Amino acid sequence: IMGLWMGDTFASNSYMILSVLTLSSLFASQTTMPNLVISGLGYSKLVGFFGVLAIICYCIFLPVGSKNFGVLGTSAGMLLTTLVNIGFVFFFVAQKLEINLKEYFSETFKFHIIPFLAGLLIFWFNYYTNFRISTMIAGVVLLIVYLFLLMVKGEFPVNIFSRKNTV
Repeated sequence: IMGLWMGDTFASNSYMILSVLTLSSLFASQTTMPNLVISGLGYSKLVGFFGVLAIICYCIFLPVGSKNFGVLGTSAGMLLTTLVNIGFVFFFVAQKLEINLKEYFSETFKFHIIPFLAGLLIFWFNYYTNFRISTMIAGVVLLIVYLFLLMVKGEFPVNIFSRKNTV
């Protein structure tokens, strides 16, 4: 699609940059629910702290990455900022909810690592081999398989957060 829209040269040069930015967004999306839980419990200043931390990291990583590695370095700086922020979010959320960080990761990510690894596998096939998988088709198939496995297991992601809070 990018080749049709912007031209083949732009598409071939920007594939890796957009892939890194997509990976950064995927990681960042994992903090949505923890941030909402923390806000709902009245710790909105902590969520603000995460935002300030992100700005500080951007101010450090983006100029260094841009100067040394160009646009790819900029996208890598965004990924690094996301990873730093995720670490703080998960640490403080586990601390405020008074749960073990290892248990938090196990309950939150153990089952959900499957679609993440499948996405990395599709990325690897599309980028490093001549074998191309339609990302749209693969995404729909993986989503159906994932939802089926959730039904078989009897859980949906929302249940993970509400299980310990039932009265």
